[in-house]
Amino acid sequence: MTVKPRRKPSQADPLPIMKPMNGRELRVIEWLLVLDARFAEAGDALRARLRHIPGGGRDWRLMETLCRKLLAEIYETLPVKTLTYMDRMRAHGEALVRFSPAARSPEWLLVRDVDLKAVINAAMAAECAVCMKEGKAIDRCPLRRAMIDMAPPHDDSETGCGYREAAAMSEYGQYL
Repeated sequence: MTVKPRRKPSQADPLPIMKPMNGRELRVIEWLLVLDARFAEAGDALRARLRHIPGGGRDWRLMETLCRKLLAEIYETLPVKTLTYMDRMRAHGEALVRFSPAARSPEWLLVRDVDLKAVINAAMAAECAVCMKEGKAIDRCPLRRAMIDMAPPHDDSETGCGYREAAAMSEYGQYL
């Protein structure tokens, strides 16, 4: 029985043509990008603690190197348009880590500004544009109470609800 010798990585077959990336893959790559950046800036913070762990400094450097190497190899599989997006995100973006409370549903959810505006405009088109509430009914409006924190009305209106005023003064579906 003969055993084939292992090929060196430089002799490996070229990477196959990958199908277009989905959103889940993009998010994982973004997190790897953030992890690589955090490794680079956090090494000094743990240096004293890592000295007391046998092989701690070596393991830390190994994690840094492997993360950077993996990202470089992943970048080889990405189209130029995605690489441009990733570079802009790296230069101008920020990563937030929020630990959620031990509850079934999270208290906070990160949503893109464009998507949030689309949802609010659709809700205002369905509710605020045809609203006839007066007095205390305006204060009890569940849509108004939900939107007051996300997108406060520009100013108080004579009718009592800034959202109804915005719906009356704007084009249909273009309130924010």
